[in-house]
Amino acid sequence: MKNIKSFFNKGHKRTLLAKKNILASFGVKSISIIVNLALIPLTIDYVNPTQYGIWLTLSSIIAWFSFFDIGFGHGLRNKFTESKAIGNIERARIYLSTTYAVLIIIFIIVWIFFLVVNYFIDWSLLLNTKDIETSQLSKLALIVFSFFCLQMVLKTINIVLIADQKPAKASFFSMISQVFVLIVVYYLTKTTEGSLINLAVTLGLIPVLVFFCVFFFTLLQHI
Repeated sequence: MKNIKSFFNKGHKRTLLAKKNILASFGVKSISIIVNLALIPLTIDYVNPTQYGIWLTLSSIIAWFSFFDIGFGHGLRNKFTESKAIGNIERARIYLSTTYAVLIIIFIIVWIFFLVVNYFIDWSLLLNTKDIETSQLSKLALIVFSFFCLQMVLKTINIVLIADQKPAKASFFSMISQVFVLIVVYYLTKTTEGSLINLAVTLGLIPVLVFFCVFFFTLLQHI
């Protein structure tokens, strides 16, 4: 025990911070794995294997749009770390606000583009399924994509925390959203019939709400 305490109490300040974050991240990631393992069978029970497969496929297709980040996240992490290291807080604020502004503009344009294109996409043909009406799949795709765009902007807080050597906090907020999703999905299994729309709203809205709260209660005080 003395050796363990010594390991986490001796060294440079930033080294100690890194060690503590590694330990905390390990615990948080372990909980996240357990939550995800519990969520998968619960989700399949709520809808059905076919609908769950449709959900996974649709989510994977929409996740391709993450490329529209075009490196702003990585750029922010590097420049934010550099500015904090030299104590230039004003420059860190500029990098942060600029990144948020650009991402908001990009994903508003992408969302409008998807809104128009979605009207002409035959999702039943694209996903090779006849179990769900095309109109319902189109509505589902729009819901998933809308929350995806919001998350792409709001999750920038994770990049800031990682840049400031606090990856455990970034993992913690993601884990919290997963726990809430698990609770709500369990509630849905007990109170409603299986619905991909309800599932999409739950899996999309809860992370958005969590990171929206994180933005105001953490990011605005962070720098």
